[in-house]
Amino acid sequence: MKRLVLALLVACGSHETSAPGPAGTGIDLRSHLEGDVAKRAPADAKATRYEATFDIHGTKTKLVWYAFTDESTTGEPMKNKYLLSAHWEVVVPAPSVTITPEGSMNPENIGSTLFVIEEIPIKVRWNDTSSSTTHFGEVVVKIAADGSSMLL
Repeated sequence: MKRLVLALLVACGSHETSAPGPAGTGIDLRSHLEGDVAKRAPADAKATRYEATFDIHGTKTKLVWYAFTDESTTGEPMKNKYLLSAHWEVVVPAPSVTITPEGSMNPENIGSTLFVIEEIPIKVRWNDTSSSTTHFGEVVVKIAADGSSMLL
C-alpha cells in the first residue's frame, strides 16, 4: 500500500511547498559586534522586536529581527543601535513555492560617524516548481536597527 501511495505522488508530480511558520534557521547577527558592545547586548527576548511583511513570489512572508539601543552612551541625546538576529517566517504559502533563507551580507552604518545605526541586507531564495521547469530567484531586504526595512 505504501508503494502505491508513493507511486501516485510521484506520478502526480507532487511539488514541495514551504509550510507556514519559520523558514530555515535564524540568522545570528551578533558576530560582527565589537567585544564590549557584544557583552552589553541583551538576549533576543529582552531586545526590541521588529517585523515587516513581503510578498516573495506569491508567498506572504514575514521578516522578524531583533535590535538594541546601546545605553552605554548615557548623557547623549542619540544612542548607538545594533542588530542582534533575524529570521524569516512563511505566513501564507504559495503552491509549489519554497522559501530558503540565504543569510546576511555585510552590515553598514546608516547613522553618523558619532552614532551608529546598523543596517544589513538579508537574502532569501525562492523556488517555484509548479511547471515542468523550475523557476527560482533571490530577494534582498535591508533591515536596520531603528526598525526600518526596504525591499531591494
